[in-house]
Amino acid sequence: MQCVPLRYSLFLCHPGVGGSPYHKRVDSIMTIIYGALTGLVNGFLASGGGIVAVLVLERAMKVETKRAHATAIAIILPFSLASMIVYGFSGYIDYRLIWTSAIGGIAGAVAGAKLLGRLPKKYIKIGFGVVMIIAGGRMIFG
Repeated sequence: MQCVPLRYSLFLCHPGVGGSPYHKRVDSIMTIIYGALTGLVNGFLASGGGIVAVLVLERAMKVETKRAHATAIAIILPFSLASMIVYGFSGYIDYRLIWTSAIGGIAGAVAGAKLLGRLPKKYIKIGFGVVMIIAGGRMIFG
C-alpha cells in the first residue's frame, strides 16, 4: 500500500501509483465535495463562499496563496449567479442597490486585484484573517 499526496485533497493510500484512474476519480470527487460546500455557504449566507474557497484551495488543495485568492473569485462567480437567480425569483433583491454599489464595487475590485499581485503572501494572509475576524465579530455581536 502506497500513500500519495493528492492535488485536490489531503492524502490517498492505495495500491499503485498516483496517476491511476482510482486516484483521479477520488481527486474529482473531493473537488466536487469542496465545490458543494463552497456553494452551500455562498447560497445560504449570501457571502462567505469565497472564504471557504480560499481556505479549501490553500489548505486542502495546496494552491499557492495568490492563485487561491484569484481562483476563489472565479469559483464563486457561477455560485453567486445561481444564488442571485433564486433570490431574484423570491423577490429578495433590491435592484436599485446593485447599480449604485457597482460603481464603487467595480473600482474596488480592480484595485484589490492589482494589490493582490503586488503584496507579499504574508500580508495577504494577515489581511484575509483580519477581515474574517472583523466580519465574524460584527455578525455575532452586531
